[in-house]
Amino acid sequence: MSRNPAGVVAPFSMLVPIVGMSAAWFVLGETVSVAEMCGAVLVIIGVLGAGMRAAKGPKILAEAVPTDVEDVADVPAGTS
Repeated sequence: MSRNPAGVVAPFSMLVPIVGMSAAWFVLGETVSVAEMCGAVLVIIGVLGAGMRAAKGPKILAEAVPTDVEDVADVPAGTS
């Protein structure tokens, strides 16, 4: 956890069923239906998308502050 934030690593846990399905196909000769394959592809796309978004980090939008505004602390209360 010191190398990668949890938000980057956590989506990859969604790949566990896909690894199990692939191992069952490869080792045991199980058949994979078209629906299972489509679901696996969707999960992989989602995991990659979430991982890439989390790796980029949050986008912080800074509010533009005009430079000619007086400091609020200098203006007495009740005057504008």
